[in-house]
Amino acid sequence: MRSEQRFQQILTLVGGFLMPLGLAVIGIGWYGTAHTGYVFEQLPYLVSCGLFGLGLTFCGALIFFSAWLARLAQLQREQTELTRRLLDEPHPNGLRSTTTQWLPMVTEPGGGPPDRGSEPLDGSVLSADQRAARTGQAAHPGLEEQ
Repeated sequence: MRSEQRFQQILTLVGGFLMPLGLAVIGIGWYGTAHTGYVFEQLPYLVSCGLFGLGLTFCGALIFFSAWLARLAQLQREQTELTRRLLDEPHPNGLRSTTTQWLPMVTEPGGGPPDRGSEPLDGSVLSADQRAARTGQAAHPGLEEQ
């Protein structure tokens, strides 16, 4: 097991321990406050148990959240490495792979490739006038020059 995974497990355990501990301390403070009728006896319970328990709960939640973020970062690194290895892997016919080489091809209902008409192959968008110039048709029917 790598030290990075071990650290994530420790963070998860510490965060998972501190959150319920903080709630238990808050419960002890409530119990002490509820069983005395004098305000001067209730304030120490409020300060020592209530605020301390709240701090433990928030610290535990923050540590637990940081363990979750560390796990997401580790998964992202693993996914990036896997993607890099797949893209560097040579194709069976000897060609180097690219991001679009093995994608499925979109076809028309008749089975052929879609009719791209006058669209350029580089994926840029043509205006109506540019498309008309390529196809030889009027860009705006009915507005032809007289």
